[in-house]
Amino acid sequence: MAPGVYDGMLEVSLKGKKAVAFGCGDSRWAQFCKAVELLEERLQKCGAEVVAEGFKVDGPVEDVMEEARRWASSAGRRAGLL
Repeated sequence: MAPGVYDGMLEVSLKGKKAVAFGCGDSRWAQFCKAVELLEERLQKCGAEVVAEGFKVDGPVEDVMEEARRWASSAGRRAGLL
């Protein structure tokens, strides 16, 4: 996450909003896709309802595009967008 964005989120109320988080990473790292978990926690702290488990991709998202589309559709339905 860009410096300042994560901390700046604390100034935003997301009460009543629905949210999801996703990201790419490398499973060889000890904290694989930790940013997804941190973002989910911050979204909740700001009052958002996280409506789907974070989508974590090991490597480029292009390698799992169909799975990513299924996750996005499911998350969109849970958020009431689809």
